[in-house]
Amino acid sequence: MTSLPNLEHLWMPFSANRDFKSAPRLMNEAEGMYYKKQDGTPVLDGTAGLW
Repeated sequence: MTSLPNLEHLWMPFSANRDFKSAPRLMNEAEGMYYKKQDGTPVLDGTAGLW
């Protein structure tokens, strides 16, 4: 895994900041209605149509 940047200066309005900064959930790519995590695991974008 690549080293993560310092996230302390970022405000993330839709995430619990403390939880996200301690264990970030980062996506590597997207295709259709799925994101893919760094290990290739697909994650359904369940809120895509809400915004």
